[in-house]
Amino acid sequence: MGFPDCAGYGGIMNEATTYPKRTRTVCNYIRKHREVSDDLELIHGDGYWYFDGESVRGWFATSVMVFHLGDLTLDKWLAEYDYLKAHRGTHGVAIS
Repeated sequence: MGFPDCAGYGGIMNEATTYPKRTRTVCNYIRKHREVSDDLELIHGDGYWYFDGESVRGWFATSVMVFHLGDLTLDKWLAEYDYLKAHRGTHGVAIS
């Protein structure tokens, strides 16, 4: 797990507000390795996270289906971002 102290409380707390530094860490890591807008952020939904910001506007999907931010390592978050970017067209069809 990337951030084990974020997980394990059964979703009682909202990780995005409880651990804002953790969401910034993931977004900063992606910014460091990819060209993305400064406003990229991760928002916590009910059983998923989604990317928001200018870099992902208009994408077909921006959600990652994990309960806790710590369910993925930083490298796996980067891979999820890359996957979503590659399939940002329609219905999972990769575009160049």
